[in-house]
Amino acid sequence: SDLKSMQKYSAGFTSERLIKNEMTQVISLYLLGKKKDEIRDVVIEENLFNMRNVDAIKKNLSYINRRIRYMDENLMKIYIDNNSNDSMVILFYTFLSSFRISREFVIEVVYHNWINHKKVVTCADINYYFEDKSQQSEVVAKWKESTAKKIKNRVLEFCTQCGILEKQKGEFNIKPLQISPELRNYIMNNDEYKKILIYIIGE
Repeated sequence: SDLKSMQKYSAGFTSERLIKNEMTQVISLYLLGKKKDEIRDVVIEENLFNMRNVDAIKKNLSYINRRIRYMDENLMKIYIDNNSNDSMVILFYTFLSSFRISREFVIEVVYHNWINHKKVVTCADINYYFEDKSQQSEVVAKWKESTAKKIKNRVLEFCTQCGILEKQKGEFNIKPLQISPELRNYIMNNDEYKKILIYIIGE
């Protein structure tokens, strides 16, 4: 999609969280036909996120809206349909779509290892990946060490929270993600979303 083709590397996700339930609430409001501004007002007035701070609410809403750009109405419906695996996989997909450094990590390290029958990601793999990116990209090369470390941790944290990696003794086991037949069929028949099948590491 156009959103991804020209995407630059960004360090903009270091403060992101899963916010899976908040995302469900926002998507439900979109599916009711509400507009972005209306949703912001409802979320703030009814304190749907249980956050005291309006700035924190707005920040989390901006994360959610950035992710939602990568979903069509069908994916939204599947997301709120209560199958926890499906919604986690869709959330993972929208996160990877939003951030090139994490998307390429999953494709070039996790997926690459898996299809080459290596079912772990080692610290050496991770460090090599980030060094490689800093050779390829001036943006990545300019990240301060503390920023790079934060980014590395957040990418791994997202992969772990979404279930594709499982930390064990200093390395990460790769775990295929389970999805419903409904979501699988939808992805298979929709070119825009075929990538999701790579992100979940088929058995």
